[in-house]
Amino acid sequence: MASPKPVGKATPMVGGVLTFILFGIHRLFVGQIYSRSEAMSLVKALSDSSLYFGAAIASASATILALMLTMLGMMHNSSADIGIWLFKRVRMIAWFATISLCSAVALLTFSSIPIGEFEDIPTNWYVLSYYAIATLMAVLAGLLVTSILLILGAVRYLVNRLAPEVE
Repeated sequence: MASPKPVGKATPMVGGVLTFILFGIHRLFVGQIYSRSEAMSLVKALSDSSLYFGAAIASASATILALMLTMLGMMHNSSADIGIWLFKRVRMIAWFATISLCSAVALLTFSSIPIGEFEDIPTNWYVLSYYAIATLMAVLAGLLVTSILLILGAVRYLVNRLAPEVE
């Protein structure tokens, strides 16, 4: 059986960067803020959706970490020659999932600030808050897409290694 060629890191990274750019551009166009009331309403709307988004990213990242442990166990128990590439890929996936999980916790913490409850806050605070939340959401989207594409490459490699040959 011919040795399967590992997929490089470039494709997942490109996917993550493109997701970040597309998500970021969308948020920048939506976030054209001209007044304090607009800024406050945009931050409130974005905070509400970012709570759901952050929880979904945190859940996905924790699941990915658990699945990487399962994959490591399967690789360890396999009689096939897995190769160092897959172990390095699993390590990279674990790092991306951990960064995503920690960033999601930061987003959840930041998004849970009661936006409309404060008096005498300068307008630029709301504008900066909007862009901070939007940027963090774009980063998280990019990290998740990168993680998923890294997993796809690892799974394809592992299946090619372990699958019986089809004639």
